[in-house]
Amino acid sequence: MNGRQHVAGAAAARDPAGEMCTLLNDGMERALASSLPKSLIPLAGYATSGGKRIRGRLCLEIGRAAGVPQMQVLPLAVSIELVHAASLLLDDLPSMGNALLRRNKPCFHVVHGVAAAELLAVAILAAAFRALCATPVSAAKRIEAIAGQSTIVGIMCSGQLPSNAQDPLVNSRKTASLFGYAARVAVLPMDRHEDIAHAYETFGHAVGLAYQAHDDCVDAGDDREAGAASQALERHLASARDALKQLPARARVCLEGWFRQFAQQIASEAETVMSN
Repeated sequence: MNGRQHVAGAAAARDPAGEMCTLLNDGMERALASSLPKSLIPLAGYATSGGKRIRGRLCLEIGRAAGVPQMQVLPLAVSIELVHAASLLLDDLPSMGNALLRRNKPCFHVVHGVAAAELLAVAILAAAFRALCATPVSAAKRIEAIAGQSTIVGIMCSGQLPSNAQDPLVNSRKTASLFGYAARVAVLPMDRHEDIAHAYETFGHAVGLAYQAHDDCVDAGDDREAGAASQALERHLASARDALKQLPARARVCLEGWFRQFAQQIASEAETVMSN
């Protein structure tokens, strides 16, 4: 094999999603190690292992597409994944989702108890905000990130309330709000106008709604539920395509390939489940 063939083969073998997951996993491990007492590290490792890191990857992808240095975006993406991890600990509790399995293993509270899950969720959430403090941007932008993430955590909590379970906006609050924030905060290091930041947030929000519809397809209990979720998936993917067109030209071109792959993957997974 000559040098040119070797380079081409190496490029073809690259796994961008896997590389981003590795970056995020390493970043989460560092963030937890610097924030938590040693007694909590093994517990946090169990709670945060596995997962697709789709929210953090979205943040990194948008940062890359917008031309933001990765070193500035990574702490933001890590913080988002830690917020998500904390939310899953609470979402699985008997008082909420009452789940037994998460990511093909027993839920944290099943193994370690409800009290430990509640306490660890608080500790991981604190680590998420500490990660924001390590972002190499101006103090004003760090404050903006902390304030924005605080708002999103409150919105996610409102979506989790049992009294809001039938609210038509529940998926927007529980899931899509963090996706929208992930897209918006990815361009925070830039000097950008509010309308540009809002355009990224709108795109991320639509991606989040599509991802939730995909999950609803996978978890559907009958054909009626599956059909409704499939229609919602198509609708939200169409909204995301429209939102993508509103992004700045450079970012739009860079993100088109990522979004095409994302849309094909979740649509294919949903279709496979529905056909079985």
